Amino acid sequence: MKYNLAKLTKLLAILILCAIPVLYLGFIAADRFQSESYFSIVVEENDNAYDSMGMLNFVGGTSNVTSDSKIAISFIGSSDLLMDLEEKFDLIEHYTAPPKDFIFRLKRDAAIESRIAYYRSKISARADAQSGLIHLTVETFSPELAKELAEYILHKTDEFINDLNKEIANKRLSFIQSELDRAQDAIKKNEKALIDFQNKSKIIHPDAIIQAQLEMIQTLRLRKIHKEIELATLVPGSPIKKELQGAIDHLDNEITKQEAVLSGPDAQKLNQVLAQYKELQLNLQFSSDLRKGAELLLE
Repeated sequence: MKYNLAKLTKLLAILILCAIPVLYLGFIAADRFQSESYFSIVVEENDNAYDSMGMLNFVGGTSNVTSDSKIAISFIGSSDLLMDLEEKFDLIEHYTAPPKDFIFRLKRDAAIESRIAYYRSKISARADAQSGLIHLTVETFSPELAKELAEYILHKTDEFINDLNKEIANKRLSFIQSELDRAQDAIKKNEKALIDFQNKSKIIHPDAIIQAQLEMIQTLRLRKIHKEIELATLVPGSPIKKELQGAIDHLDNEITKQEAVLSGPDAQKLNQVLAQYKELQLNLQFSSDLRKGAELLLE
């Protein structure tokens, strides 16, 4: 008898558990309707990547979940959008309307934090890893409202992403323009420095002067070699031997003098002048390259 009573109690408990959802769904629960939308965010790219603009794409396809997609999902769950929906569609009145459905309805005196948490349970977006699309789900007690909310959310998300990308593009444009202005100022500064250096040193192209100097030294060395050969072929006691030796000594002194002009620690030496000149040229070239790069980005 005890065994039968325990079995009967267990059976009764199962029947009660089954009856609860049946009673709830049959007599208490209000009808709920879901609107589901799938969309992706694509980027229109022109020749210049900075002209890209994000927008919603309602055509099915495969794409990676980009940062714009993550931003869109966060926007849909943001308190700003949810409060906008509450005001525009009177969500408090709608979600508190079912008089019997105490489980899924919103409490009329719910605080703003509780309302936001409730709306997030009814309005949500997630990324579909397989398709790469964003899945938007809206659940209401009215099919018309579910459709209207979904359409409005998609519109506001599209608007938000576009505005965000425009703002980013404008900031990039402003940055590039400032870089271009800085590059132009640098060019003027470096051009002036180069001209001032040329005026001070009275040399336009030091590399050309150095080349001419080297050619002159080479010529003097060849003349000296010729004189030395001529001296070596003279017979002992030749009357022109002393004269040739004097010419060789003079050429040797001249070579030493001209070589001294080329190099040395003195700032006026040609190698020092050339080093300063090349540095100024490199600075000017670098600023010119920066301007070209900024102009390309600006185009």
